[in-house]
Amino acid sequence: MLGAVWVINVLDLGYTLLESFHSGFIELNPVAAKLIGGSSAALVGYKLALLLISSTILLVYRRHRVAELGCWLLLAVYLHVAICWWYYYEQRLTSFDDPAVNVDPIIGCCLQLPG
Repeated sequence: MLGAVWVINVLDLGYTLLESFHSGFIELNPVAAKLIGGSSAALVGYKLALLLISSTILLVYRRHRVAELGCWLLLAVYLHVAICWWYYYEQRLTSFDDPAVNVDPIIGCCLQLPG
């Protein structure tokens, strides 16, 4: 389970870094949102440190029922995050095909046409 959590977390980190360069992207994690404006290394360090700490706690207490339930909960949360990214990119692809949407060639974000 922790392997799946790590894979999804690394994908989430990659998508966050990729989208942080586009205007209009809003990070929902308040701590990560503060770090996005600064160094990418700080964001990577923060997210990986949280993942390492939580994984270590779950591994140390893996024989306890509550740790197993915590790992399932963590996996469920990260699956939810992965689904949110899927919907996000589905919406972006749909908006590129929509003739009512204009993509600014300089900043690369979608802009709704008035009207």
